[in-house]
Amino acid sequence: MLSAASVAPPPLVLEPNGPWKILQAPDECQLSRAFGTNRDPVFLRFARGSGLDSFDTIVAARAVPPVGQKANVRLRALPDGPLQEYSGWPSGFLGRNLNFVSWFDGDPEFLNAVGKSEQIELKINKRYTATIHAAKAGAAINGLNACHKRLLKTWGMDVAALDQLSVMPKPLGNPADWLKRSEYARRALSRGLGSTTVALLGIDQEGNVKNCTLAVTSGDKSLDDASCNLLRISGKYSGARDKAGAPVSSQAIYRVRWLNGVINSAL
Repeated sequence: MLSAASVAPPPLVLEPNGPWKILQAPDECQLSRAFGTNRDPVFLRFARGSGLDSFDTIVAARAVPPVGQKANVRLRALPDGPLQEYSGWPSGFLGRNLNFVSWFDGDPEFLNAVGKSEQIELKINKRYTATIHAAKAGAAINGLNACHKRLLKTWGMDVAALDQLSVMPKPLGNPADWLKRSEYARRALSRGLGSTTVALLGIDQEGNVKNCTLAVTSGDKSLDDASCNLLRISGKYSGARDKAGAPVSSQAIYRVRWLNGVINSAL
């Protein structure tokens, strides 16, 4: 006869605690939902805005380690969908006794799978495992994508032309290095400034950045100038192609997070 101590605890199942919510912010569209109980909630948020086909993720829960300790997060669309795995340094969740960990530039294959899946498996640091019931996420994902297209249009993106591309422009090299030489940025950051800049780039058939306009300003002219000036000089992409496979001019989005003296870019 098995003792009580040897019986494995039942799997943790998190039911939705409220509807999916979509918010269009100036620099991104956000899709979020709470799961679990009010006493011990888990928040899942997906955002689109930093790239043309990528997305960002935030997981917030009591199971996320304290600020200063590294968190390893695994999300899998069940039963056999793609895996999204990332590591990060937690931050505090404002107004709640929770921590969250972020990840940027996710593969759209995962987001598409979430829209079709009934469940998502969540693991944090191999010590916390839960099954999230995320049924009916397809309509929510479609809503997020529609919001993203509206946002791109407000930034000046030609969404109709974007839909005609068979190959998107892709950055060559490490895009985070494109802005690190900015003396303007260093001076602004030394004054404690921190914000987000979103630039809309015009890309020629060879992948060169021909023009740059600010879709979202950081609020500081030196940071904005540094962003566009260096993107025109240093930015380089593989050229886009149309449905017939011919090289064409295109557009790209480049978002820069100027935070705590660190330049964190995303495409």
